[in-house]
Amino acid sequence: MIVFLFLTLTIGFISGFLVAGDSMIIAYNNSFKDYNIEYGHFSLDEEIHQSFKKKLTQYGVSMEDMYYADVPIVRKKEINGLTEGTIRHTIVKEATVIGTLRSSGYTKGELLLHYLIPPVVVTVAAALIGNVLGYSWFKDMVADMYYGSYSLPTYVTIWNADAFVLTTIVPAAMMVILNVIVIANSLKLSPLRFIRRDLSRRQRKKAVKLPHFCFLSRFRIRVILQNIPNYLILLFGIWFSSILLFFGCLMKPLLLETSDTMVDSMFAKYQYMLTTQIETKDPDAERFTMASYTYIGKTRTEDVTFYGVRKNSRYITCKIPSDGILISSMMADKYEIRVGDTIRFKETYDTKEYKFKVTGIADYSASLAVFMDNKLMTKTFGFRKDTALSYLSDPELLVEKLGSPDTSEYYNGYMCNKKIKDIPDKYISTCITKTDITKMADQLMHSMGSAFGMIKYFSLFLAALLIYLLTKIVLEKNTVSISLCKILGYDNAEIAKLYLVSTTWVVVGSVIFSLLLSGMMMKSIFRIVLMDYNGWITVHIPLYLYPVMFAMMMAAYLVVALLQFRKIKKIPMDQALKNVE
Repeated sequence: MIVFLFLTLTIGFISGFLVAGDSMIIAYNNSFKDYNIEYGHFSLDEEIHQSFKKKLTQYGVSMEDMYYADVPIVRKKEINGLTEGTIRHTIVKEATVIGTLRSSGYTKGELLLHYLIPPVVVTVAAALIGNVLGYSWFKDMVADMYYGSYSLPTYVTIWNADAFVLTTIVPAAMMVILNVIVIANSLKLSPLRFIRRDLSRRQRKKAVKLPHFCFLSRFRIRVILQNIPNYLILLFGIWFSSILLFFGCLMKPLLLETSDTMVDSMFAKYQYMLTTQIETKDPDAERFTMASYTYIGKTRTEDVTFYGVRKNSRYITCKIPSDGILISSMMADKYEIRVGDTIRFKETYDTKEYKFKVTGIADYSASLAVFMDNKLMTKTFGFRKDTALSYLSDPELLVEKLGSPDTSEYYNGYMCNKKIKDIPDKYISTCITKTDITKMADQLMHSMGSAFGMIKYFSLFLAALLIYLLTKIVLEKNTVSISLCKILGYDNAEIAKLYLVSTTWVVVGSVIFSLLLSGMMMKSIFRIVLMDYNGWITVHIPLYLYPVMFAMMMAAYLVVALLQFRKIKKIPMDQALKNVE
């Protein structure tokens, strides 16, 4: 039943994501032709009112918020361990029956087929129900998440062959192959050894000599040593679940920290980009130049922002070299660039290349950026100051320009800690503020919040199912011993101290080890995942997450322990008398 639930939920969860994702992509790609869509993107200072949106629809104009989201799906090896552990437990449990049937003339092939049919039926049933859930409930849930994040047309559910192969064909094939290998290998033993329940291929060794601990501690250690294979599978399953739990729990504080870091890294409260060069009388305003060029990396290219900075800048305080460039710490972290390296850039819409030597790294985590002297930047890229001829079409600007002192310095923006009031809005292309800087993190939080929660609770449920299945195997393996303990006068609480406490030791140790290992792996995992996307997020794991995730894992285990305690209470005393070895 547990294996059935495990397979059903994983198949449904993954197929739901794949089916919804592919159906949305197809609907999006077809929408340009089906709806004669013309793309347009613009920004507003304030959120538009819903009544105005409704009014626009009367003219055939649809306007939606834009967000960006991408959901990585992870998944497969626990199936191997679960399948192998479950079938081995079944063979041990049915050893006397198998030995009797073999002695009665049943062939190995007949027994192989007999014990192969139940797991295959369970897998097929789980695949069918999982696909039904994936194409209905899970798919609708993921689709709602996408509609909350994107402006997308109505989609039609499309059959996904890749999802069917990954979630149905592959698990079914793995289940058949593993069961055939394990069952066929076990049936090589003689019928007499099955009747004697002597299924070990290794020669029995003497018991490991333990230190002089108290009886309970020695007994619990023996239980652990007898179930090492099951506990190793448990360790792997908890580790895998902890990685998913990390993704679910880490993203929210990571995005909040990234948002705060980006705000702290702002040069000024207001960063104005101009459509043309125009003077301001605000004494706090400082000119700068900003342009975008494409960084040519070893494996990919990416647009990077160049800042041309005046000497002794009040806002960009890092020391700008007269020859060479500074790169932001974010860019150095992502592409592992060091001081002294020579890096290449090219025009975004041209093939012309530029080479620069990195002379330093600026402590700036808001974007991938390059800082250089404004005069050097003007000379290198051939920027030209606006001439009087360029203002002929705008008499107001021409009069203003003729009345301003002449300067040979090129610039296309201002930085200021207060709003500049003497530049008309028509000459400002963009004003970057705190809200604009944090918009990416806000959009990801809005669009991916439900996905983070889904991954978090799915990982906990996955861990609980796995722990339940393996602790159930351990208890059933020791059913006769537990029954004998009851005959000798031990009550249920005392028996639980013998068997459940040993499992608790393993679970606590596995959770601590898995969380520490997963924490060390997260930076590498994020580097691999984020490397193909524009921008960068430096991963810092808050220390408070470790006790929080430990408490969540142990809460899931507590539920399992209570269920297993009920199982101990149901084991009858006559079980020891029915299975005399």
